[in-house]
Amino acid sequence: MSTVAMPATIAQTAENVTLLDGALQNGAQVAIDKSPYLSDRQMRIEALNGVIKLEGAVNSFFQKQMAQEIMRRVDGVTRVDNQLSVNW
Repeated sequence: MSTVAMPATIAQTAENVTLLDGALQNGAQVAIDKSPYLSDRQMRIEALNGVIKLEGAVNSFFQKQMAQEIMRRVDGVTRVDNQLSVNW
């Protein structure tokens, strides 16, 4: 009985994806922190395979839309899942 080892390239690719997700999440956080509209807001940002997920609360629909537009401009983002709630 022989076993087939996983090619190194597959393992390296999975590791690279994780590293890219971390870099993407950091880039997204920096972009939010630089925004005068959103820097004081409490948001959670998650990145997975190029998709940014935003969670938390903002004070207006304008801020919710601004967060989404800022994320769309971050290099590497393929889609934004905007789950922010608006507190009136």
